[in-house]
Amino acid sequence: MQDGWAVVTATPTGFTITDASGHLALVSEATPSSITAIAVDTNLNAAYLAMPDSNTFLTVPLPGIN
Repeated sequence: MQDGWAVVTATPTGFTITDASGHLALVSEATPSSITAIAVDTNLNAAYLAMPDSNTFLTVPLPGIN
């Protein structure tokens, strides 16, 4: 999902947040299971990641706004 300045993507083993203009990975983390859904709240500057296989829901603060 792209929110204008950052792109949040699921990887086979976690997720990555990439700067949309410079294409630099800002955050890359492993997760206990596959991510099946991503939502971004630009008002709260956070990404929400759902992993139903491990019954987990993550709230990830997005890096600073450009």
